[in-house]
Order: sequence, then C-alpha cells, then structure tokens
Amino acid sequence: MSGPASGDDPARRCAECEVWWARPAGAGRLLHLLPAADLERAGRFWLQADRDRSVAAAALTRLLLAGRLGVGPAELVIDRTRGKPRLSWPAAAVDFSVSHAGDQVAVAISEVTAVGIDVERLGRLSADPAQDAALTRRWVRQEAIVKLAGTAPAGAAACTLADLHPARGYLAALAVRGAGAGVTEHDGNTLLTERAGRA
Repeated sequence: MSGPASGDDPARRCAECEVWWARPAGAGRLLHLLPAADLERAGRFWLQADRDRSVAAAALTRLLLAGRLGVGPAELVIDRTRGKPRLSWPAAAVDFSVSHAGDQVAVAISEVTAVGIDVERLGRLSADPAQDAALTRRWVRQEAIVKLAGTAPAGAAACTLADLHPARGYLAALAVRGAGAGVTEHDGNTLLTERAGRA
C-alpha cells in the first residue's frame, strides 16, 4: 500500500481500490456540485462543521464517480434507502464508501470489489493514549466491516482489512470483499479546490 499521492487523475479506471482524503474547509464553494437531495441531507445537521463535512464528502464522492462515468456530478443518482449508499444511475460496476470525522473526509472507490471505510479521531474512547489507540483501531476496523456489508457486521472472515494513513490524530481502516486488493491513497483536496465555485 502506498501513502497519499497528489495530482492524480480521478477519471482513470480503478485498478483495484482507491482511498481519497480531503478536508471540509471551503465546503460552501462546492454546493453547485450537489443535487437538491444532498443539500437537504447536509442541511439537517445542526452544526456548521457537520454540514461542511457532509457537503465535502458528497462533493468528493460525486466528482470521483462522475470522472469515471462521464456525467456531471449532480446528475448521478445515489440510492440511500437500503443501508449502504449505492449508485443507481448510470448503471456501473463501481462500489464506494464514505466516512468523515473532524477535519478528515475519506472516500473509498473500486470497480473490482466491494469496499467499506471508517475514520475516527483519537482521544475519544480512553484517557490513556495507548488504550485509546487500541480501542479506536478496533472500532474503525469493525465499522469498516459494517460499512462494507451495508447492514450488520459481515464477519472478518468474509473480507480483508487494511489500516490507512489519515492525518495525525486520526485512525482509519478499509474493508474489502474477499482476498486483499491493492490499495492506494490519494489527496483529494486539489480536486475539490479545482472545482470549487466552478460548474
């Protein structure tokens, strides 16, 4: 697994699995990329920070999918009614998973396997740093499995787990269906900045 890369072309086909990292700063300049349903969902959050994370995550997800499928970001139809969000239009063999915490937004995307991702901030589960890290690591791994399945935990035997590389102060994990897939991590901030305020 490689560390985060910058300046990647999001339109290329996923070889196996990609994880894209971004920050929610400047989320207000991404609103034009989202359809009404995403804007309404973000608006349900009481805190501005939560709304910004929701907007940034939705925008990054739509840009990555749209770049691969050749449609506008707001044209994509994402079904959120059956647990795990799924692309319902255009029809395509692509799976994705989204997580965000603090100033970290993560999107996993693959055209060859199902994926589930989770990121959490350290310092929330125990006052002891070592215990907190261990508990948080176990938490993100379990949540990644849940997000892979879209419902109840699928069971570790049905998937492969990989620890990821979020910013300092966070831990993250990726679950993929079956045997381990190659995973690369990428900087999505440039992509969001390039599209901020531009249709």
